[in-house]
Amino acid sequence: MSKRAYDQIDHLQKPKLIETQNKLKGADGKPIKLYGKMNVPIIFGKDQIHQQILVCDIVSDGILEQDFLLSHATAIDFKNSLINTKSFQIKRGIGGEANASCRVLTTERKHIPGSSKASVNVKIENPNSLSCLALVTKNTDLSEPNVLVIEGIITTTSDIFTTHKANTGE
Repeated sequence: MSKRAYDQIDHLQKPKLIETQNKLKGADGKPIKLYGKMNVPIIFGKDQIHQQILVCDIVSDGILEQDFLLSHATAIDFKNSLINTKSFQIKRGIGGEANASCRVLTTERKHIPGSSKASVNVKIENPNSLSCLALVTKNTDLSEPNVLVIEGIITTTSDIFTTHKANTGE
């Protein structure tokens, strides 16, 4: 996982990094800065896989390593950018855009008083463009300058999910 993606995880949900003696090198043979490792469950639909993840300086948000692919992949479809396993499919997992993104729309209008937070249902416009896990990042709605989306990781198995917003105003 990239350090940039790791830093975007809410500090209350962020797993603690464990020091590691591992060394990483890029395809060019140059060393890649490694910040540590974490052992976390990764949820794909109804399946949960416990995986060791290294946090390092890479351009993409993450890379599935050979051990993961050998243990879980049953087929890799390069043409359609899919990785199939016995019970789930990872979309956009191969090459292509480093960051697939999509717009979400709120399904309700909700007033959030100052210095508070609330849950808000949102609809993903194009859920098929995302993998099973997605990172929710800041909104660009300038009509509510003090209302911010609380960042976090969600599953995209449904086109409607709950996100959280905070009003930092008075």
